[in-house]
Amino acid sequence: KFDQLLADAKSQDPTMGEMPEDRLNMVKQRVGRIYIAEKRAVDQGIDKKPNVRLQLLLQHARFLVQKYAMDNLQAKIKASDEEIKRYMESHPEADNSQQYRTKAEEIVKRARAGEDFAKLAQEFGTDGTKDKGGDLGWFGPGEMDSVFEKAAYALKPGQISDVVETSFGFHIIKMEERKTETVDGKPKEMVHARHILIRDMSNMGRPPASPKEKARQAIEKEKGEKLLEEIVNRSHVKVADNYSVKPPEQQQMQQLPPGFEPPPPADEKPQAQPKESTAKPAAKGQAKKPGQK
Repeated sequence: KFDQLLADAKSQDPTMGEMPEDRLNMVKQRVGRIYIAEKRAVDQGIDKKPNVRLQLLLQHARFLVQKYAMDNLQAKIKASDEEIKRYMESHPEADNSQQYRTKAEEIVKRARAGEDFAKLAQEFGTDGTKDKGGDLGWFGPGEMDSVFEKAAYALKPGQISDVVETSFGFHIIKMEERKTETVDGKPKEMVHARHILIRDMSNMGRPPASPKEKARQAIEKEKGEKLLEEIVNRSHVKVADNYSVKPPEQQQMQQLPPGFEPPPPADEKPQAQPKESTAKPAAKGQAKKPGQK
């Protein structure tokens, strides 16, 4: 049974095949305990109790619905390019990027009028550099987002950029210093800059969704709900208005004895939260600066 489960898991998630032997054995032990405990529960007739049967039926149905949706319904709710275009035309309010650009443009005016750039960064910045006044330190060619880098290198010391849009949001860049270093016998121009990043904070941890992506999500959500309603209507199931069913208690899984808890997914490993560093250019595998490739 375990070998069959593992083979199925690998087909769904290739990273399962990279599981270390000791962790694989740990998972096998847990699965074995669950099978043994299940057999004892069945022997005692616990699976025949009405409230337990209802929980089992619901969990079984949930799994089948998920599988059915992925295999048969997903293609039916996929948003076409034409649908996305029509949605964006009829929902101009869905694109809230303009409000962030406007805010960034106002900050540019204040900075160019003489207000302290570092203090503006502390007040309005939305990334990990704000506490240091937007200081990005020194960086060289190829270390930042190409759009950000081009705008930064076009500035002279003391200059403040126009609003620069990247996948991270809207940047205002101030050039502090420039210098040329010799690396491997070749000259390399380095720059020291500050920036203020203005972005949508509702999607932290990921680049903000584009207006097109937001439109796609809204369309597919609406189509999915409509398709589900059609399926329900075709089923001809009638439920009395006064009939209620207690939902499954999710905390039951947390009350299992030690050693019976379901193992975590194969790719679930302790990780530090992504952060935007103000340190020197990040080495491979380290957190990168805002705007950095």
